[in-house]
Amino acid sequence: MALTIYISSVDDAIAAFAKNDIILSHMTKMFAEQSEYMEGMGPGDDYYTAPFALASGWTRKTASRPKEQAIKLCFTAYKCREAHDLAIRAMGDLGSGIRALAGSMVDVERWIEALCEPKQIVKFRRYAWAGADDVSLDLEDRAMKMTCDFLGVTVPPDWRARREAIVKEHAVWALYKLPQTAVIGPDDKETEKQRPLTKCGCGNYAKPNSNFCNACTALLAKEDTLGEL
Repeated sequence: MALTIYISSVDDAIAAFAKNDIILSHMTKMFAEQSEYMEGMGPGDDYYTAPFALASGWTRKTASRPKEQAIKLCFTAYKCREAHDLAIRAMGDLGSGIRALAGSMVDVERWIEALCEPKQIVKFRRYAWAGADDVSLDLEDRAMKMTCDFLGVTVPPDWRARREAIVKEHAVWALYKLPQTAVIGPDDKETEKQRPLTKCGCGNYAKPNSNFCNACTALLAKEDTLGEL
């Protein structure tokens, strides 16, 4: 699943990271009250949402509104359950504009499809879910750096302190302490240039930096395997 949060500035990006933390705190509190566990929800939990990508496109110009850039930060987990929706609702006004999408990045791609060019997804990680082996402070730093690069600004040196101030005010349970480093992909060469989304021959959007969608990629791989038999 994916949590999507609209941003338009570095302040919004910092707040988005804080809001994800606050959602995690609410879910942890709910589970703790059910005596499932008492410590902060960690990356190994199926519901844990970690930064995955930035998605962007442009709205259509109307008589009452000019064409505007729409940007979302996407935090993904292995599963989407009622706990995510309950946590967002428990946040009140702070949770306004946050969406929990059961279809994960598929739903995000559908959102982008309705927007105007240029459209782009910038991935911070290789996969939306990979057992959470790559979730770390380094991954968060990479996500913030790539977001700021996209926005054309430098990373504020106090971004973590500003995020913590928001979390301290609104969190309802202690958060899990992430490790500094972990196995992070893709590597720098793969993330250096993310080209805008293109269409696959079947009509679906191609994977980032590819000419084929997921389904056609799998079909081509199957045909190659059959050809070897």
